[in-house]
Amino acid sequence: MESEFHSMMPHSVGITPYLSRDKWGKKTYGAIVLFRGRVENKRKMVTNYLGDEVVSQSTLYLATTSGIGIEDRITMPSGYLPANPDILAIERQDDEWGAHHTVIYV
Repeated sequence: MESEFHSMMPHSVGITPYLSRDKWGKKTYGAIVLFRGRVENKRKMVTNYLGDEVVSQSTLYLATTSGIGIEDRITMPSGYLPANPDILAIERQDDEWGAHHTVIYV
């Protein structure tokens, strides 16, 4: 990705991939992966993965096109609360050359 885009991403956001769920409903996660990103705290109506309109408290822009899942765990940068908000919706943003970055609403 271009350096101008990275310069607008001052945060480090952790994504811990969801692996499985046991018979009692407890989730198992993989190792955390840190991505360069930008956190914007502003409320926005979004459609979640169930098709319901919900209010997102923050929008995360991540410099990755990796497959981030709705059940993955977010770790926000230091000072942001809650530290591990639920993911409401995920969008992959494309440019004229294809996949460019990921937007996550929490």
